[in-house]
Amino acid sequence: MLYIELNDGTSVGHINLDTEKIVIDRPELKDECTRAIAAWRSEHLPARAASDAPPAPSAGAPVAATEPGWRDLAANRPGEALRRKAAEVRKQAPVKAFLGRLLGIKTEERAWRIGADGEEEVARQLARLGGGWKVIHSVVLNDNGTDIDHVVIGPGGVYTLNTKNHAGSKVTVYDKAVLVNGQKTPYLPKSRTEARRACERLSAACRFPVDVQPVVVVICRELRVRGRPGDVHVVGRRDLRRWMERRPTVLRPDAVDRIYGAARRDSTWRG
Repeated sequence: MLYIELNDGTSVGHINLDTEKIVIDRPELKDECTRAIAAWRSEHLPARAASDAPPAPSAGAPVAATEPGWRDLAANRPGEALRRKAAEVRKQAPVKAFLGRLLGIKTEERAWRIGADGEEEVARQLARLGGGWKVIHSVVLNDNGTDIDHVVIGPGGVYTLNTKNHAGSKVTVYDKAVLVNGQKTPYLPKSRTEARRACERLSAACRFPVDVQPVVVVICRELRVRGRPGDVHVVGRRDLRRWMERRPTVLRPDAVDRIYGAARRDSTWRG
């Protein structure tokens, strides 16, 4: 994907270099966008005949937003970070991991694996969202491996989803806590931290304020809601799609595309 931006970071459009599909965000700058794409091609794809390319863009025209080392996070698989951690544990203690799986013993490897299963299940729900919604999975925030399970961007806003797989357990939600089988969890503060980091990094990358809301998505036998945390949404996995699609519209399609364009770049999340 090649993004075309003005010098102030405003999105003009982008092209999928595999399918050749061009999306124009600023119709009045369509010609300039086309010339910027052609200029990029002439520089990075020298095999193309120069006579085939339109004139190079003039000073102040949009430029192609290419960054060295940029990786597209849209290709991430759900649960990818947790699968990697489980694999590391198996490599360090293969016999222990094998016996744990064989005997159903709770181990670190099993915890990572169950967590990844949950993220994959939530991803299946998100894949059923209607048009206009964009999803990125397993967004790593730092070298320690801290990651956001899912970043969801659409007409209803921007959300960071923290998936918790407690199949077979009872989860109770209060105003200030989430309990699993009566045991208090750190899910609310962790989700707040993820949303705050996403807000900071997306706002910096987009160059306009991006409001991000935290969501805890629970997979469990029974979900009881005895209170509602004011700043964190707690949603059951089966209700997730319907809940998302019922959110009031707060973002126009061009804003969704702009935020998604920033969110899919790994450089946005570094630091």
